[in-house]
Amino acid sequence: MMTGALPAADHDERRVPLDETTIKSNKYGADATLSLKGDGGLKLKIQMNGKPVVIPENLLAPIRNADFGTVAFSTETPTGVPVSEWKLKGGLILSFYFGDKVTQGSRKGRQEGVVSACRIKISADGNLDRIETAVPQGNDSFNWRVIFRSKGAAILRCETVESHSCPLSMRWNQ
Repeated sequence: MMTGALPAADHDERRVPLDETTIKSNKYGADATLSLKGDGGLKLKIQMNGKPVVIPENLLAPIRNADFGTVAFSTETPTGVPVSEWKLKGGLILSFYFGDKVTQGSRKGRQEGVVSACRIKISADGNLDRIETAVPQGNDSFNWRVIFRSKGAAILRCETVESHSCPLSMRWNQ
């Protein structure tokens, strides 16, 4: 009887980049399909309770090379109010990271592979509320350009923030 095993070094296993993904939350009646256009731009289709959420193309134009492995839905619930009571009164947030990796900071605190972040806020009635983006500025600083745009593409807030991590809240409570 002969047995043999291939050493792990004989295999080169790598994560396959996604060019399209769909996420769903049946409990909240929401689904989103994200895909990449040929030029790296974002193609996005969101529905809440079977109704399409309209997002103007010009709001998605600056979002390139989305990381579909980071896409998630979250709710916005006021502090102290149980999610079961608040449910979708605060709407949903679709969040993900995007863009090319950059190096941020100085020699002491240099951070490699920093990417941009996006949050798309959808109101409880299924309409786009706003899009929030944070883009690292690199260049030996910890500066981020943070822009909040309304559904009509008006800039609600645009500022430069100094932070060692993404200034948008991309994580949620369990």
